[in-house]
Amino acid sequence: MGSRDDRDEAAKAGMTRRQFLQVGAVAGLGAGLAGSGLLAACGGSGGGSSASPSAAASTGTMKRGGIFVMATDQLFPKDGLDPLKNIDDGQDAVEGMLREGLVTYDFNFNVQPRLAQSWETNPELTEYTFHLRPNVTWHDGTPFTAKDAAWSLERVMSPEGGSGMMQRLNQSIEKNGVVVVDDLTLKLKLKRPDSLLLLALSNQQCYFTKANSTAADFEKGIGTGPFKLNFYHMGEAYQVDRYEGYWMKGYPIVDSVRGIQDPEESTKLQSVVSGAASVTQISFDQLAVVKANPKLQIDPYEKGITYCVVCDCKTKPFSDPRVRQAIKLSVDRNYVTEIAYAGKGFASPDAWVAIGDPFMDATLIAATKMDRAKAAQLMTAAGYPNGIDLTLKAPGDPLHANFSIAVAAGLKGSPFRITVHQIPASTYWDTVWMKDPFCVDDWNRRHPVETMVLNCQSNAPWNESRWSSPQMDALLTKAYASSGDALTEATTTACNWMSSGDGGSGEIIPAYLDRLWTSRVGTKVVPWTFSMLDFRRCGFYA
Repeated sequence: MGSRDDRDEAAKAGMTRRQFLQVGAVAGLGAGLAGSGLLAACGGSGGGSSASPSAAASTGTMKRGGIFVMATDQLFPKDGLDPLKNIDDGQDAVEGMLREGLVTYDFNFNVQPRLAQSWETNPELTEYTFHLRPNVTWHDGTPFTAKDAAWSLERVMSPEGGSGMMQRLNQSIEKNGVVVVDDLTLKLKLKRPDSLLLLALSNQQCYFTKANSTAADFEKGIGTGPFKLNFYHMGEAYQVDRYEGYWMKGYPIVDSVRGIQDPEESTKLQSVVSGAASVTQISFDQLAVVKANPKLQIDPYEKGITYCVVCDCKTKPFSDPRVRQAIKLSVDRNYVTEIAYAGKGFASPDAWVAIGDPFMDATLIAATKMDRAKAAQLMTAAGYPNGIDLTLKAPGDPLHANFSIAVAAGLKGSPFRITVHQIPASTYWDTVWMKDPFCVDDWNRRHPVETMVLNCQSNAPWNESRWSSPQMDALLTKAYASSGDALTEATTTACNWMSSGDGGSGEIIPAYLDRLWTSRVGTKVVPWTFSMLDFRRCGFYA
């Protein structure tokens, strides 16, 4: 990866990773630290394209205008426009068009500027100073200032806000540590070194809203993003229109983006074939149909998501680590990948990182093998000599449903006999997720440490398996304080080992997979790490 070359160049120049972090933003170094998940900060275009390396190459001339229509099954009646409540993909898409944060990052965890055009740190990595873009305005025409940024971050850190990022930021940022220096300068004072803070600040829940906004104000969708809200009907449809005052000149390309809820996979795809929709996400069992249609193209975000089975470590039988280890040893991962993902998945040995990514350790891969004889021994020792019957709950949409069915089928012949119970996706996330002891979830790909602090830390906000390990907590703290590439990578690998090995957490993660976007030929689709697509750059060729 190019970012590793940049680390080599820094080493040749006698620069440590800490020094590279401190000066990268100010010097305009156009490269990042993929292995350590740090930054590439420069001014100008706001991060360039975050397109996946495997996305279809752009050709021809883009025409300005038009309505870009997204057919989706991810608009739910409970969703609103408060970024702190943002946990659904459909909501991500809308929020990412309306609002922005200080920074974002690309597919290799290189941090890129958004509303912060540059930044620097002190030598101890306990103070970050952000220089905000001048002449940025909210959709109502009022200026965006550091006061708005500070108010938004303090709201994220407030227990009353309900943000999943509250704990993550409070672990690093001092109380009263969000300091407005002047209208265009924001300083964050930390209680511990945190070399990965920029990744956390990229999160959707750290998107900014106007200072002193109320709940009613949030629903107006006022932000600094490339589009302003036209209408938003929760669970049904939305439309956003180009904000002519957007700071990134010449963008967005299209006049409007419209989202339409459609829970049926076949009609979503047909809407793209007919031209009624511009893009939709498809499941892997539709892949052959799309490839056979010359009107359609595929724009993948490689390793963009993983589907996982969650076992509650506080509830029998999963409270026994032998049972957790046995079910992980019993899963036929190749079968799951072939059936659920048409063989297109990237194996992951129950770790929060995919093969081929930085931090993946070869010995971890080698240690993850199906061993049903050992699984049977573990189950006998745990008091289940005849195996066990379990009901696996999953959302009813095709991607989650296909995954759960493949897992159940892939466990046949093992000590685990699985019945799948599908729940409508519109209610699943409120009634099952974080409540049922054996269920399905999905996680968008993040830097592994950032995922684990949200999922594996003892008091993590989304510790869905309720696993607790003081050793893991200590390792994650060490990972944040790490200032050298080798140490960061070693610590992250150790975290993955602890999460996956010998029962570990209650997460079964067979593979990472591509997000598959399909559109008509002549459409430009730009996958993005956050908010699903970079709608600023999506559009149509002339």
